[in-house]
Amino acid sequence: MNKKILSIIFSLFLVGVFSISCSSKEDPKGIEQYNGNIYASESKDIFDYYLWLQVKGKQIAFVSLSNNTSMPDFSGETYFDVEGSGSSYTVKIPDSVGMPKFTLEFSADGSTVNAEITYLINSGTKPHNEKYQCVKKN
Repeated sequence: MNKKILSIIFSLFLVGVFSISCSSKEDPKGIEQYNGNIYASESKDIFDYYLWLQVKGKQIAFVSLSNNTSMPDFSGETYFDVEGSGSSYTVKIPDSVGMPKFTLEFSADGSTVNAEITYLINSGTKPHNEKYQCVKKN
């Protein structure tokens, strides 16, 4: 009888441990679901450049180029951490870069991303918002 009770208690303990460990896993749908994807904006910004983005692991790199057809080499670029989950992310840019806001909103299938960046222009005294519609290039 005692063995049966101990066996039941032990079984309930294991069920509890497994249910806690399964529910505490990280969201598998983080930015890494877009890992390796490269995106380019469909139109130029006010600075006459296209925005290019690359997702690598849990980070993102970006460059501004005069065309959106020749894929850039991101090997020398700085990758920035992001916060968020699902399809909405905020890129963590240091204050010294002059971009107080950089957000990303991916489409459900990951084929496009809307980027919104606030640039500080006029020697950092005037904010300028720029919105980009980017499409997957690889």
